[in-house]
Amino acid sequence: MAQTNKVVRFVLEDRYMKTNKIILLALIIAIGGIFMMKNEDVDDGSRAIKAVKISTVKTGDLNESLFFEGVVTPRESIPIYLNFPVIVDKILVREGTEVEKGEELIIFSPSTKINFERELQMAELDIKNIELQLADLNSGSIKLELESRKLEIKTLNEDIKALNRQLSIIIFEAKNSRKEANAKMKLLDNDAISSTDVNMAITAANRNEMEVVDTKTALELSKQKYELMISSYERLKRELNLQKLRIEGEYQKQKLKKQDIEEKLEKVGKPLTAPINGIITELLVEKGTHAGAGIKLLSIAAIGDNMVKLNIPVQQAKWIRKGQNSKIIVREGFEEQVVSGRVESVARVAKTIGGADYTERIIEVEISSNNKNLKLGYSVGVEIEGENRINLKLIDAFSIFQEDEKNYVYTVEDNRVKKTLVEIGAKTVSKFEVLNLAEGTQIVVNPFKVKDGDRIKIRK
Repeated sequence: MAQTNKVVRFVLEDRYMKTNKIILLALIIAIGGIFMMKNEDVDDGSRAIKAVKISTVKTGDLNESLFFEGVVTPRESIPIYLNFPVIVDKILVREGTEVEKGEELIIFSPSTKINFERELQMAELDIKNIELQLADLNSGSIKLELESRKLEIKTLNEDIKALNRQLSIIIFEAKNSRKEANAKMKLLDNDAISSTDVNMAITAANRNEMEVVDTKTALELSKQKYELMISSYERLKRELNLQKLRIEGEYQKQKLKKQDIEEKLEKVGKPLTAPINGIITELLVEKGTHAGAGIKLLSIAAIGDNMVKLNIPVQQAKWIRKGQNSKIIVREGFEEQVVSGRVESVARVAKTIGGADYTERIIEVEISSNNKNLKLGYSVGVEIEGENRINLKLIDAFSIFQEDEKNYVYTVEDNRVKKTLVEIGAKTVSKFEVLNLAEGTQIVVNPFKVKDGDRIKIRK
């Protein structure tokens, strides 16, 4: 009985295994059939027949509106600088904070104030020192020397005047004594006078003439000395004036320095406040930052004075021009608001964005709007309106491919594809107008699946 049970179990197991093998074989055949049905490319022994989808050239209307994504940015940001170094102690705002004019933004470290107080004391000491120099200049040794030289010049001038008067008298006396000597010489010839008297007259005349020469020499030397003293006096006077101007200039400089330090001390002693009602668009410092003079601390933009900035691929930017109307689509949660706008500017030069793995050349476009509710930093949709054109022959944009900067499609003739040059008219992102193809012409939808001359089978 036990042997019979083993035989029965063996027969049943053998049948079960055979049944499983049949089911598995059927599944393999079914899957293979499905795969063959899915892969509709047929090999006729020479070249594969490819299954492709086709579309046709159809007459329709074309709205040349373009759709992009952009970011709301401020039309103008006001940079906040300080013209003196500070240490940031506390920051009361962050990027995106909406502030009112006069609202506190940043508090500076007390150490900055202490440094300015020390600088102010030094400036006050410098000013007092300069005031002493000015006082000495007005009554000191240089001033006394200048007065002394002025007196010498005046005395010498009087001496020159006296010599001029004396010279006139001596010349007169010399002429008279010479006339007297000549007259006595004539009397001596007539034996009317003694030779002793003649000699005395001649000696007196010679002496007077010598005195004239000496006086002229003394007068000339006095005049030269006078000129030298005048020159020396003027030079000393100029030096005194230059020194006075230099000290007075330094005095004004120190006063301005003191005034500047006082203004800085007043500013650093108070928190930095917002100059306008606006939104903080940049915050470039943090607590503990040592910000040097002229370093930008933050930027603030006026509320409501915003625009949308777009980065548009070069290929599409050529359809956009300044002044085109646009619609700005603002999305908040599940709500959507459409705001009217206008193309304000289109950059003349393209720039490259991306990194090592991906780059793209784009044109920056700015969209303006009078709507005050555009929020900074928000991503928005932008529809730039073009012209509505009717009764155009249209094909899908992705059916076109380019070679050597020319546009082609694959048309279908007698179940074969043909590479065909197309002339493009109006276009949008998804539709192109074709000028040289007849309505109803069959076009391969995906041109990258075939090549010129391939046999095809139309896939539904």
